[in-house]
Order: sequence, then C-alpha cells, then structure tokens
Amino acid sequence: MPDKPVTREEVSTILFRLLSTEARSKFRTSNTGFTDVETGRWSTEAIATLERAGVILGYEDGTFKPRDQITRA
Repeated sequence: MPDKPVTREEVSTILFRLLSTEARSKFRTSNTGFTDVETGRWSTEAIATLERAGVILGYEDGTFKPRDQITRA
C-alpha cells in the first residue's frame, strides 16, 4: 500500500539490496558509528554498509533512528 509508513531501517535494507554485487562487497560491514543501531539487529549490516558507502547519514547526535517511520513520498 502506498500510504503505509515504512521505517528508516526498511528503506536502508531496500537500498542495500539495490547495490551492485561489487559495491556490496566493497563497502560491506556490520560496524556502524550510529549509537542506536545495535550489533546483531536484523538491519545492522544494511545500515552500516550504506553508512560506509556514504549513501545514508544519521543525525547530529550520532543516531540513525532506525525504527522511525518515513513517508513513501
């Protein structure tokens, strides 16, 4: 449904899957600088990889707020 909210971590996972195999291999990591993305979380690798690749940014306080919803627009 286009009006259903999606979380920041869900979008990160979608973007991670859209990376080429080469890009995923080059930037793949599970180490993130975001203080609120815990190790072992289902989305950690996607968020950390996109952060390392410079695709996503967090907030000034060092968080990413993975559970926050965004609109699909």
